[in-house]
Amino acid sequence: MVKKIKIEKDLKAYFLNCIEELETNEDENNEINDISKEYVLYTLKEIERYDVVNYKVKEIQESLPVFSSSKDSFERASNLFNDKDYVDAMKSLNEVSSFSSEYLEALDMKRKCYLAIKEDTLGKADKLAKDKYYSKAISLIEDNLILLKEDKELIDKVKEYEDEKDKYLLLKEKDQVQAVFKKQEISEKQNINSFDIASGTKYLILVNIKEQKTYIYKGSKNKWSLTKEFLCSTGINGKETPKGTFTVQNKGDWFYTDKYDQGGKYWVGFKGNYLFHSLPFDKEQKNIVDTTLGKPASHGCIRLKVEESKWIYDNVPIGSKVIVN
Repeated sequence: MVKKIKIEKDLKAYFLNCIEELETNEDENNEINDISKEYVLYTLKEIERYDVVNYKVKEIQESLPVFSSSKDSFERASNLFNDKDYVDAMKSLNEVSSFSSEYLEALDMKRKCYLAIKEDTLGKADKLAKDKYYSKAISLIEDNLILLKEDKELIDKVKEYEDEKDKYLLLKEKDQVQAVFKKQEISEKQNINSFDIASGTKYLILVNIKEQKTYIYKGSKNKWSLTKEFLCSTGINGKETPKGTFTVQNKGDWFYTDKYDQGGKYWVGFKGNYLFHSLPFDKEQKNIVDTTLGKPASHGCIRLKVEESKWIYDNVPIGSKVIVN
């Protein structure tokens, strides 16, 4: 018993001496830098574990700005939490020091805020997505990802909405294009600007398989002007030209295929091996082997007169939209 009392007395003296040194260093420096502050906080926390001079520890803690600031932040967070303002409550809780007496309670409250914010975000985002407001749903989640520390479920949800958005836009664009063709027989000239059709460049190519026509527009979304109108030849039965919305991907001045024993000049690729190109030539590039235009005759590509395929090759840049319908 005597030994225990002596140990406690020695510990008390030792810890009081440590605290005195901390106070002396603080007085000499007038202010505590970040490293010194962390050292002071850690030392006080360690002394507090022995429950010998906690009255003195508490006295010093209350004198440090970080503790009073943490207390204020926690009280503010508690009020915000009770008002169900979980976002601002979370921000205030992030200001509570890990050395403060409120820290464990703050961690529990942060967990509750986290779950509440996540549930609210997912609920609102799902509602926006159901109404096809995918961009707003994605922005809502991304705004909260920083606060929620890159939550995996939210990240996966963003990817899901981005995929749904791409599918929706593609379908919407397809419907718009179909409407352009259906509205009247030669609807491209009159109705192209009635729809939100955009291109990655100032050029847009529209191919009407029924009419065997290729239309070239110049301008921008809803401000397109017809520049060129070419008679063309698309794919025969069994080797149809693919329908849909594509993009000019690459170009070349000549290609030849042994399979069909013919080639084409001034090709412009829009989907894999599907191209705009000239009427087919022999291997020596001297003689046209098929002059058919105005009806399906190709193996899937879009054939044009030599000078017309060269015009597209020279003028329509990579990145331009191609619509085939």
